[in-house]
Amino acid sequence: MVQAVVLAGGAGTRLRPITVTRPKPLTPIVNRPVLAHGLELLRRNGIKEATITVFYLGEQIERIFRNGSEHSMELRYSFEEKPLGTAGSVKNLEDELDDTIIITSGDLVTDVDLQDLIGFHRNKGAIITIAMTRIPNPTSYGIISTDDQGRIVSYLEKPRSTAVFSNFVNAGIYVIEPEILRSVEKNVTKDFSKNLIPDLLKTGKELFAKYLEGFWSDIGNPDQYLQANYEILRGNTEIKVGGKETSHGVWVDKGVQIDESARIIGPVVIGTGTTISGGSTIGPLTVLGSNVTIGE
Repeated sequence: MVQAVVLAGGAGTRLRPITVTRPKPLTPIVNRPVLAHGLELLRRNGIKEATITVFYLGEQIERIFRNGSEHSMELRYSFEEKPLGTAGSVKNLEDELDDTIIITSGDLVTDVDLQDLIGFHRNKGAIITIAMTRIPNPTSYGIISTDDQGRIVSYLEKPRSTAVFSNFVNAGIYVIEPEILRSVEKNVTKDFSKNLIPDLLKTGKELFAKYLEGFWSDIGNPDQYLQANYEILRGNTEIKVGGKETSHGVWVDKGVQIDESARIIGPVVIGTGTTISGGSTIGPLTVLGSNVTIGE
């Protein structure tokens, strides 16, 4: 059995103003909250139960996802009185975690194979395994170097450009064994990337990392947010677009009214209850939300 924890407590300050009135996991990606895509990824990998840790505007997340039944999952919530960081959030759940744990982030847009990561972790008998992705400019992430067995030999959080030794970075997805949480103090803010991983490496612990093929974005800023939408619309990911594909590259949700003389040039996503008047042209790479009205 694998237990899942989804970290959804961050304020998403780099994505403002989108996240001023909503938590980052509710940021819409092709008209669905990014967290909905993350839960679908867990479900697609055979994981149907998860605990979501929340802090910033967390009541919005619980109100939308509730017990998870609409997403064919069983969801629980862990509300934090103060930000505890990624490792501190999981430590807070220690009494409920007694098996292998997969930890994902509620603001990741990705289609990577989680079972591949879990299988690698178990095959190595690891206490912690980090998913890696590869990006051109890794200075905003933890960079990783491994040996040919996948053991981490070097790890550096947010390096200066002159200190970069790898473009493989921490993808914010971890598989851990519960024993790793013993080294984390309760109710103390601590991150996997900033604190726990470097500390464990200093003590000589064997930590592993595995590169996962596939699309990955943390939608960290508005440019990355737009690009994630574009890549999904272009069909460059395994991430599903909601609604019904009424023609090639045109996805339409319920209650949409489109005048016969309107031009829709895909890829386009049109949200629930939207009206598109005659004499208008939509697309390509357009996402219209719910209850939008487009005039001539």
